[in-house]
Amino acid sequence: MRRMRKLLIGVTLSLILAVLLFITAFYYIDKISYKVFRYELYVNENFFGFTKIDRYVTEDKIIYKSFSEFPHSLNYSQLDEKLFLKRSTMTPLKYEFQANNIKGEGQTLLLKQKKDKTDLLFVERPRYFSMKDFETGDSTMVFSPENIMLYMPIMDEYNYWKKGAQFFEVMIPLDEPVPVLRDKIEVRYKDDEYVPVMGRRVDAERFSVSSNALPEAEISVSKYTHRLLSLEIKKLGMRFILTASSGGFEERVRVFAGKIISFIDFLHLRERDRALIVKEEELIFKKGKELQVQRKEPEIDKRKEVSFKSGNLTISGNIWAPSGEGPFPAVVMIHGDGPVKEGEHYMFESYARALCNNGYIVLIFDRPGDGKSQSGSKSVNDQKSVEDIISAIEYLGGNASVDKNNVSLIGYRGGGYLALKAASKLEGQVLTIMIDVPLKPAEIGQIGDFAKARLQTALKKRELGPFDENYVILVTEEFGKHFGSVFNSDEDHFVFMGTKLPRRKYREYLSRDAYENILTHEKPLLMIFSKNDLSFQAKVVENLKKDVQKKDNVKIAIFRELDEYLGKMAEEGSYRTFALDEDVFDLIKKWLEEHRVIKKTETVEEITETIESQQPAEPAEQF
Repeated sequence: MRRMRKLLIGVTLSLILAVLLFITAFYYIDKISYKVFRYELYVNENFFGFTKIDRYVTEDKIIYKSFSEFPHSLNYSQLDEKLFLKRSTMTPLKYEFQANNIKGEGQTLLLKQKKDKTDLLFVERPRYFSMKDFETGDSTMVFSPENIMLYMPIMDEYNYWKKGAQFFEVMIPLDEPVPVLRDKIEVRYKDDEYVPVMGRRVDAERFSVSSNALPEAEISVSKYTHRLLSLEIKKLGMRFILTASSGGFEERVRVFAGKIISFIDFLHLRERDRALIVKEEELIFKKGKELQVQRKEPEIDKRKEVSFKSGNLTISGNIWAPSGEGPFPAVVMIHGDGPVKEGEHYMFESYARALCNNGYIVLIFDRPGDGKSQSGSKSVNDQKSVEDIISAIEYLGGNASVDKNNVSLIGYRGGGYLALKAASKLEGQVLTIMIDVPLKPAEIGQIGDFAKARLQTALKKRELGPFDENYVILVTEEFGKHFGSVFNSDEDHFVFMGTKLPRRKYREYLSRDAYENILTHEKPLLMIFSKNDLSFQAKVVENLKKDVQKKDNVKIAIFRELDEYLGKMAEEGSYRTFALDEDVFDLIKKWLEEHRVIKKTETVEEITETIESQQPAEPAEQF
């Protein structure tokens, strides 16, 4: 009996020990295999958005996933990223980047590493750039100076025992259709410090991250766990701060236990008190949401949702109309090619309100697939886009509030080219304004020079460079291969890295000849160029000025430097709003007024004769 009792106790203790060992092993593995970090981004000390990063460790890989939301960005407001690393060497296997605008469209970037070579795909319809077997080295890490997630693998690889300065080969993808940049960055230990994080002071180590071509960054890492606490790039006015972190079994148990305790306490309350708590939590949530966005809408917005027919499709849009009966001059604004980014959206609405306040009816319509417009963006081509613009003008012409003799088109970038094509097909005087319209080189053989100039402008805008001259030569060669593959093919589509690419549409896009269409255009035309725009080519614009100087109805205005979307986010108390560029708006307004058609006053006899000959008609719709 005693032996049986001892045996039973031994078995029980063994089971308990086995369970404890299992829990401990699970706890340890789970703790190191999954972590979550949340950072807030401040730009010039103003809240800009947040980034949430998940880190996973599997048997052979380390995986980083991040989601960022930047409501005040003039670029894409939502970013999704994934980085897959080989665990034994910390070298990249695959990098995926997806940026989305307010309507879900956006930009895709894929990198796939095979030993010392990389495949790259950039897509922002209708543009794309594909590159196969680009030499990047077998120990090169993916990096971007403004991306906090991509600092993490580098700081995981940094040797904290040796400290000092350590060097890493990196490849830097840009949000442009160009090959990845290549550079060597230095991570240098500076000193120890105490950093305030989540309401307490943390013992930390400070490092600088720099290279000849990148803006210097300063990062703080917790001394014992090596968590990334903060990232600051003073030159860009950027600062990321860790606001929450969790990970593993311990954290999930703590959160779960806290929820159970809170729920038990909640059940003990009276029904009235429970209702008050729920209401309070809803208010706190709503308040927090409002504080995060903090985007100020105009107090009085004369916008109205409308729709019209274009062929067999219904096109949606918005109209801004002044008070009164009119008739008023009208303006149709046409977006550029590709997904509409936040900055372009804010710019269009800002200029629409300003024109409306100066006595213009303004229509902005959604392309097929955008907003509530029917069909999909993949079915859009230049011919269909021009038909939609003409349908928009016809829709305005059927309204009693519109002065049919004074309808103008304002097109931004690719939209400027489409506006010019539409105006040439319409009868009567149609004023056209083209803003930063891309002018391609006269010959495809010059595409290398164009690519080189575009790259240099892109680097300057991002405070990047200079890079090795050999790299620039390599980029030119890659551009030559890429554009050659597009122009020398008669395929409609091309599949690369599992993605179906619109080769025919891209060929059509690259074959546009805005230059030749400008020379043959006979109606009033205003062209606005900014020297810091990526598509600006000084030589081409100077030649254009010489070719149109004899035309009285054509004007070219060149600005030395403009913000990307002809305006910028501005502070207004605790709110942020978009402020348009006053110089550009004054130029547009003055030019429209100068070319406005003034209808001659009819005599009393003519008016009487017209009234007597007219039959009663249904009153036209008014905005």
